[in-house]
Amino acid sequence: MEARQRAAEDSPEKTGPQVELDTSKITLKKEIGLLSGVAFVVGSIIGSGIFISPQGVLRNTGSVGMCLVVWSSGALLSLLGSLTFTELTSVTRTSGGEYAVLMKTFGPIPAFVFVWAAEIAVNTSARAVQCLTLAEYFSSFLELCGSPEPPKKVVGICLLVLLAITTSYSVKLSARIQVFFTAAKLGALIVIITGGLVKIGQGTVSELPTGFDGSVTKASNIALAYYSVMFAYAGWNNVNFLIEEVENPHTISDMDVRQRAAGDSPEKTDPQVELDTSKMTLKKEIGLLSGVAFVVGSIIGSGIFISPQGVLRNTGSVGMCLTVWSSGALLSLLGSLTFTELTSVTRTSGGEYAVLMKTFGPVPAFVFVWSIELAVTTSARAVQCLTLAEYLSSFLELCGSPEPPKKVVGICLLVLLAFTTSYSVKLSARIQVFFTAAKLGALIVIIIGGLVKIGQGTVSELPTGFDGSVTKASNIALAYYSVMFAYGGWNNVNFLIEEVKNPRRNGPLSSIIGVVIVAVVYILTNISYLAVMTRQELYQSSAVALTWGDRVLGSASWIIPISVMMSVYGSANGGMGTASRIQFAAARDGNWWEFLSYVNVKRYTPMPSIICHVLISAFMMLQGTITSLINFLSFTQWAFYGACALCCLVLRFKIKEDPKRIKVPILIPIFFMLWCLFLVVAPIVENPQIELLYASIFAVGGLVVYFPLVHFNLKPKWFEKIEMYLQLLLEVAPSTYVDSY
Repeated sequence: MEARQRAAEDSPEKTGPQVELDTSKITLKKEIGLLSGVAFVVGSIIGSGIFISPQGVLRNTGSVGMCLVVWSSGALLSLLGSLTFTELTSVTRTSGGEYAVLMKTFGPIPAFVFVWAAEIAVNTSARAVQCLTLAEYFSSFLELCGSPEPPKKVVGICLLVLLAITTSYSVKLSARIQVFFTAAKLGALIVIITGGLVKIGQGTVSELPTGFDGSVTKASNIALAYYSVMFAYAGWNNVNFLIEEVENPHTISDMDVRQRAAGDSPEKTDPQVELDTSKMTLKKEIGLLSGVAFVVGSIIGSGIFISPQGVLRNTGSVGMCLTVWSSGALLSLLGSLTFTELTSVTRTSGGEYAVLMKTFGPVPAFVFVWSIELAVTTSARAVQCLTLAEYLSSFLELCGSPEPPKKVVGICLLVLLAFTTSYSVKLSARIQVFFTAAKLGALIVIIIGGLVKIGQGTVSELPTGFDGSVTKASNIALAYYSVMFAYGGWNNVNFLIEEVKNPRRNGPLSSIIGVVIVAVVYILTNISYLAVMTRQELYQSSAVALTWGDRVLGSASWIIPISVMMSVYGSANGGMGTASRIQFAAARDGNWWEFLSYVNVKRYTPMPSIICHVLISAFMMLQGTITSLINFLSFTQWAFYGACALCCLVLRFKIKEDPKRIKVPILIPIFFMLWCLFLVVAPIVENPQIELLYASIFAVGGLVVYFPLVHFNLKPKWFEKIEMYLQLLLEVAPSTYVDSY
């Protein structure tokens, strides 16, 4: 959407990016038919009014008969208003309701006064009241102390954001949501009506026989009764605000449903869409800066704020602890270099999946997707969102530590992540850059604070060196698990390689620069922790960074939980963008559900795979605590890393001549593979646990799904119908791979 700016005498020498845009075609999209138009009216009218207004109407009318008269005449008044606006809308023919009418009749000043009064106060406060009302009812399911406002306001704001997303994204989506909720609320009222009729049939009539006894005829009371009734009928005019988005608005506005005979209309033809799917590829939006941001932002999550405790406990000394942190950075760098060569051979998104598929074929690749995408990455996303919600709950007035509010916030975060990553890769990359800068800023505060304390002579545990070092293999392996959890994400840019500009240069550089930056920051951060806190404080702290903040920052320690939240969100954003590409790549190869390989025709993002990732993550979150199976599946991830290092060696012989291959010294993948083998084998040999067997069974159990559903492609006919409707709803189409490495 680059605007062309030309002077009156534009010279031919001036050349630059020019886009001719026919703004006459930029209009609101007509997506509201008769069904969705009726749904907008009915759905807008039936809100909370019918559930709360009857009390006020009966009180002000004084009798059952007068009450029913007011309700009936209120309907007549709404119908008269609707017919009046039918004529007005046929004259103005623009969206805006009362504004368009006043503008057409009296000019801009009365129209502006209407907008000022209605939009600045009435409509916005009504929306706020609606969201707070929903939050109020929702809070009845939560364990809150008394009736605190902050949690309700958080839920209300989340609802506003969700409403903004759905109404901004697509009128068609908003209309379909309106149809669904209209059907739901009509269903609820039908239950009430049916229940009442059943009671009447059983002889329970209560106040009905009293008729007009006690009727109030005072004008002010009748007016107040009409206020309550018309509050319940509010919304009768809503379709006129959307008239430019209504298909065949004349028919809709007149409520004239015409049924044509077959001979009155042209021959029916099925809707046809011609789409050149050869151009449906992922969009290249990631440069070197955003690539580094994806690596650094994905790595720095909650790990550096909580892992130091586990590393120090398993190593036993400051010296060994820092050695493990440093060698963990080296391991990440070796892995990154190994995957640099692998990605230059596969040249497709999907990370380990693409490597295993290229080397060993579909079965091992499917087992990887089954194990990692159905358990590890989705549970990691759930844990990240719950961690952020946990820190956020420290600012709210909750009784104890109830789970429901945290899960609500966590699911809202998942929805927000899904929207940003589906909407635009560029937007997701910019968010990643911002949160990467924010989390680096927070860690720099910790580093500088520690260096200042060291300068003041506070060194705490640093002088102890290697005293008390633990050399047991299983303990060292567990220490590496904690460290590599904190370094997790070093490989993320390889999942997005098809969306990287100049991938031969920017892919490897993003990984190497990102890992080096994180290594320096992590080591200095650990030195800061160990300089300020004693060993016992580290062992007893549930969140090391918070304890450090209390010791060094004092009253400003609130900076730390906010920094951790920003850090975790950035990590979740990077993880969401990369992990969803595993399913995308597998589906495109026919090794997963094919629909997940589709790309949005407007945004060029793999929307179905992102939504699937979010749904599985939400399911994990609703389970409460992640099961022990998930905790122990981390060892399978290192088994797959080792398998990929083996792939690097196999592909050297399998594909000998590849001009695009970036060769690394052969010792790098060998050393990386041996290190991965140690991390997998050491805990099993020295401390075997039944959960490791369960995890292995789960991974291999994926073959039970693979052969019938993937290999033989057995699926019922109705499933194809679901795919078709989902494709229309999400506006997605099959994608094509273009080698631009």
